[in-house]
This record gives sequence, structure tokens and C-alpha cells, in this order.
Amino acid sequence: MYRMIGFLAFLAASLHLLSGFAVAEEYYPEGFFDGDYVIIGRHPDNGGLYQGKLQIKRDGKSWTIRRSIDGKSTDGVGKISPIAGGDARAFTMIFARGGHEYEATFSIDTDPDNYPRLTGYVYLADGSTTEVGLEAAFADIGQLKKSPD
Repeated sequence: MYRMIGFLAFLAASLHLLSGFAVAEEYYPEGFFDGDYVIIGRHPDNGGLYQGKLQIKRDGKSWTIRRSIDGKSTDGVGKISPIAGGDARAFTMIFARGGHEYEATFSIDTDPDNYPRLTGYVYLADGSTTEVGLEAAFADIGQLKKSPD
């Protein structure tokens, strides 16, 4: 009995460690980020609230993005960036809006159904932002609206 418990504890610890190595080697499965998102946020510097849509599509080793907020669409590029000394990854977007270039850095998480969820900061790429913006992106695969019963 004790041998079985010890073996199961060893197996669980090994799988946990190996899963960390797998994430470090091959970050996210093909197509993980691709799709439509609903975004909510607060603009950098002026603090105005917004909501909109985000489309992400894999393009080689990076992603093309299209942000649609307040009826205006902007295109940009997304990539996976190492953070925390390389121990973690962030999804970084670069895009232009209103004549300014922005960068957004998102932590990568999943919702309870394992769909991607991105939360992070939005700021001017030149570093002149005095108050960062906040943004959250939720994968929209139809689950955000309740179907009639």
C-alpha cells in the first residue's frame, strides 16, 4: 500500500515537472491563439473604457492581429516573448492607432474550458505612456451568449 502511494506521488511529481519542460520547449499547440476574441479595456493615459473585437491568426512564427474598437480597425503583429528570465511567456502585440504605435503585453491563461484568455497592459511603444492601459481578451467561440432554452 505504502509503495503504491509512494509510486503515485513520484509519478505525479514527475508529470508535473515534465509538463513544465514541455511548455518551455513547445509553448502552445498549433492554432491555440487563432480565432476571434471579445476585448474590454481601459485606454492608456486617458483612462477611457472600451470594448471591441480582436482577431488573431498564425502567420509562420508570428501572428497577424486585427483590433476593432469604436468602429475603427487596426492591424498589427503578435508574437510570443520570453519574460521572467525566460521562465514564462507573454503574448506581445504591436499595432498603430490614431497615429501612435502601441505595444501590448499579455499574460497567457486559459478559461475553465481551456480556451485562451489574455490579460495585460497596453502602452505607447516609445515609452512615453504615463498611465498604462489595461486589456482582457476572451476567446469567442459562441459561449459568450446564452442560447434560448
